[in-house]
Amino acid sequence: MLSIKWTSPARQDLLEATRHALEDDPTKAEKLANTIFKAVEQLALFPGSAPPGRIQGTRQLSLPKLPFVIIYKAGITDLHILRVLHTRRHPDHHNLP
Repeated sequence: MLSIKWTSPARQDLLEATRHALEDDPTKAEKLANTIFKAVEQLALFPGSAPPGRIQGTRQLSLPKLPFVIIYKAGITDLHILRVLHTRRHPDHHNLP
């Protein structure tokens, strides 16, 4: 399993997503955060499982049933989470690292 490293923008993305979900329902926010963390843990086990991203060297995982995409870069020992983007708020997410 690769060591998971969150970039500052990815941490901020996650905070904003959960903060927004909290406005609707605390249970929804917790489920969202858990879903994202579980997806990242799976990526740490299987870093090549998501398709290549638009930026060379990245990959991006679209979360089923959620409008989020996790953009990441896998190294030899580390998995770098670059962004966690809401696809409706960032329609240009294909062009972001």
